[in-house]
Amino acid sequence: MIIPNILGGLSHEWPELQICDVIANFALNYIADGKFEDCIKEKSDAFKKHIYPRLMSGIRGIDGIGWKRYNV
Repeated sequence: MIIPNILGGLSHEWPELQICDVIANFALNYIADGKFEDCIKEKSDAFKKHIYPRLMSGIRGIDGIGWKRYNV
């Protein structure tokens, strides 16, 4: 698995952060798809189909709200 315990200690006390952890984990698998062997294809596909479109849609249409890729 790419990152097995994303912020596990912090999110234990804050349920809202657990939701962010799940979305981040699916996003990491989406970005890693085709680049790393330990990518979980089902998570990548689920992110692409269900989560990504909602992160890209705003009141004014497709404006990238909630999704920004940082190059480190």
